[in-house]
Amino acid sequence: MAALINYFPKVSALISHEIQTQIKGEVTIGFSAPLPIAIVEPQPIRANELVLTEPGDRLSNYKVTWAGFEILTTDVITHRGKVYRVHSVGDRIDEFWRAVLREKVPNVA
Repeated sequence: MAALINYFPKVSALISHEIQTQIKGEVTIGFSAPLPIAIVEPQPIRANELVLTEPGDRLSNYKVTWAGFEILTTDVITHRGKVYRVHSVGDRIDEFWRAVLREKVPNVA
């Protein structure tokens, strides 16, 4: 039986994994080189998922996507020029992952 994820159209994106290094007691966070991936087009989250968001956040910053490989909450996904930080991840039947993404926006004064 084919995995359910194979029935959905995919779009190309890039994923970077967080890398933590410790030098003289100082932890530095960096990211790996971006790797090309295929994910289901990121979509707005549903109203019943608002409990996942932090109070005061703009809801337009959150999207949901699915992938046929493991996604970690420390990953960064770039799609159509927008950079998303993985907010939460859940694995599903047939070995695919559902990820809630939060768009990284610059702090504006």
